[in-house]
Amino acid sequence: MPVAVQQPRPPRLKKWTQAEYLELVERGAFRNQRVYLFRGDIIELAPQSHPHEFAIMRLSRYLTSAFPEPFGVRIQLGFIAPGQSVPEPDAAVCTWEDAVRKPHPVRAELVVEVAYTSLRGDRLLAAEYAAARVPEYWIIDTDGRRLEVYQSPAEDPAAPLGFSYADVRLLGADEVIAPAQRPDAPVSVASFFP
Repeated sequence: MPVAVQQPRPPRLKKWTQAEYLELVERGAFRNQRVYLFRGDIIELAPQSHPHEFAIMRLSRYLTSAFPEPFGVRIQLGFIAPGQSVPEPDAAVCTWEDAVRKPHPVRAELVVEVAYTSLRGDRLLAAEYAAARVPEYWIIDTDGRRLEVYQSPAEDPAAPLGFSYADVRLLGADEVIAPAQRPDAPVSVASFFP
């Protein structure tokens, strides 16, 4: 009589929760590593290139000037997004109360990512920021020398977290942008590129 052999279950990847990830961070598990949590996966970031670093320096200077107190500008610090994500946007403008929230803010007025090799991933993050009701999200595409502007988060049953941005625009290096919250503080898109 033949014996039935039961096949073992294939291994599966562990999905991390925000709480587990934040505990690992507090315990120093990722010391000297650039990582973030995206939909339950721990993502390792590539080293920063010169165009990426340049854009962040210019962005930091611009946002700090355009958003004085009662705002706080957070550079490459955590943000608690809906679902199981804790991205570390290149810049987030928050009210001062949200900016110093522990462990991280859950609201922001403007979030900016700088993309050199990460454009696809930064576009995927738009769903997280829309679900967090961040009114405005920018992606500075250093390789394409353009700026992607996402505004007006709205319910979208087809989106991964049920929200997407209703208004998406692409600006070239020769154009000027001002945050929706600060229309009196325009900046040239070209100023973010070396």
